[in-house]
Amino acid sequence: MQTTKTPSAFAPRVAQPAWTLLPSLFFAVLRSLYGVAWMLAGLTKESEKHWFSEPGIFLRHYLLEALEKPNVPEPYRQFLQGFVLEHVLFFNYAIPISQVIAGTLIVFGLLTLPMLLVCLFMHVNFVLSGNMNDISLVLYTTAFLLLLGWRHTLAFSTDALLRASRTQQHPVGSPTTQFLKDAHASAHD
Repeated sequence: MQTTKTPSAFAPRVAQPAWTLLPSLFFAVLRSLYGVAWMLAGLTKESEKHWFSEPGIFLRHYLLEALEKPNVPEPYRQFLQGFVLEHVLFFNYAIPISQVIAGTLIVFGLLTLPMLLVCLFMHVNFVLSGNMNDISLVLYTTAFLLLLGWRHTLAFSTDALLRASRTQQHPVGSPTTQFLKDAHASAHD
């Protein structure tokens, strides 16, 4: 059996200087730290703030305090009062579970863009409820940095590995191409 060698299959890979990986490494570490921050936010709600052992108590108290703050926009105040307080037990479980799941997926770089958007959505709701502190500012800014450096954010991620394996071309004459040809031929015999 004769295989055809194509120039692209045997093209030498040009080594890049190590310093060109620094932006990707920086964003990968930043992405991981951002994910860990969201995981910890969810885990502390479950453990230290007793969201699961005393369902609804902490969140209801938090929401009632938010309703009294003058910097909460009126439409958001109505949303909190008319919807969130009415379904406080659902949000009591949904918020920390979402934070842990989103944080974990961001650390591993799986479904990174949707999870960054979920975190931004949760963060915007936190800010609208009248809470803006240094940690909030850092998380908010980090999310936008990760989105702005999107190409580097995906470096060293599961998303990048999946994309590479999905789009990898198998050159003519490679074992994979030959296997696929043989499988196709035997299926039609």
